[in-house]
Amino acid sequence: MNRIKDYYNWKRLEQWKMVLDKGNVGWRYINPVEVNDAILEEAVMLLKNDCFPIAIVCCCKEDRCKEIMGTPLWNGIFSFLESRRCIKIGGHEVFFKDLNALERKKILDAQISSIWVRD
Repeated sequence: MNRIKDYYNWKRLEQWKMVLDKGNVGWRYINPVEVNDAILEEAVMLLKNDCFPIAIVCCCKEDRCKEIMGTPLWNGIFSFLESRRCIKIGGHEVFFKDLNALERKKILDAQISSIWVRD
C-alpha cells in the first residue's frame, strides 16, 4: 500500500455517511470484532464535541473502487449512525435516531481526518 493524495476532501462525518449510503464508497471489514460499549460511547461523545482523533482510512484499488477500512471502532460508529447499535446515556439505551436534532447535527458535523492509500 502507498499513501495517495486526498482528491475528495470529505471532511465531515455526514459526508462519509452520505457517500457510503449512495454506494460511492464500499466497506472492507478488516476485523469482525465489535468495539465494546464504553469505547463506542466515548467515541460518540468525542464526535459530538468535534474532537475525534482517529482518521478514516480509505483504500483505492486499481479499478478506482474505494473502500473504507472498517476497523471495529468505525464499524461501531457507523452502526450507531444507522441505529443498529445504541449507547447508554444516563443508564438508558439511546439510538442515534432517538437523539434530539441538535445532538444528531453535532455528531454528523464532526470533522474527520482521512488517510488515503492505494492497494
